[in-house]
Amino acid sequence: KTGESDVLLNIGQIQASRGDFTAALTSFEAARRIAAGLNNPTTDIDANIGDVYLSQKRLPEALALFTRTNYALRLGQYYLAKGMYVDAKRDFQLGFDRAKDSGRAKAIFAYYTGLGLAHEGIGDKRESRRAFEGAIATLEHERDMLPFSARTHFLSGNSVFPRIEAYEGRVRVAAGADDAFYWSENTKARTFIEGMAGRIGSDAKIPEELAKVEAASADRLAALHTQTDDAFRRGDSARR
Repeated sequence: KTGESDVLLNIGQIQASRGDFTAALTSFEAARRIAAGLNNPTTDIDANIGDVYLSQKRLPEALALFTRTNYALRLGQYYLAKGMYVDAKRDFQLGFDRAKDSGRAKAIFAYYTGLGLAHEGIGDKRESRRAFEGAIATLEHERDMLPFSARTHFLSGNSVFPRIEAYEGRVRVAAGADDAFYWSENTKARTFIEGMAGRIGSDAKIPEELAKVEAASADRLAALHTQTDDAFRRGDSARR
């Protein structure tokens, strides 16, 4: 039964990612009934139901669930949707402070992006730039560890927020025309390269020897990033 609840939760998340919120709610509610019947925690299920409510603009219902689950990221998203940018900044910062040493790129990207949007809404472009640049650096680090074949649609995906949001946000809060031009061209280049890679990949096969070299290089780069992160965390722990 616990496994059935987990499967329904996963199905609901896939349905929600495709925009089929009615079906997603049906799956989440079924998962919740099973979990509650077994006296299992329903926090994650409730948070996912809240995500659907937020997407459907059912904001009071979303807030009730986000308050119950007490997830800073979800509360920050709610306050963004309401235009309550100071409150959004508070919750995103709280979550970021908890997540920054975790090494979880998806969470760190989401908090950075949320902070960028919150500061943008407040009108603090300098802090917004810093946050968006943090989100972009996190994404670039994550992308560098992927094999070439997995990079072709990377920016079109989501990590709570659309990944492209950080790049577009950085353009919006640019410090002058030159800065805006640089980040605009940077974003165009990223999306253009991904689009070309995707089209080439759909029509052509990478030669086997080249694919092996590329995969080995990606593996070495991923290992290097992992070693660097481990060393940083060990040094940070020692300093504390």
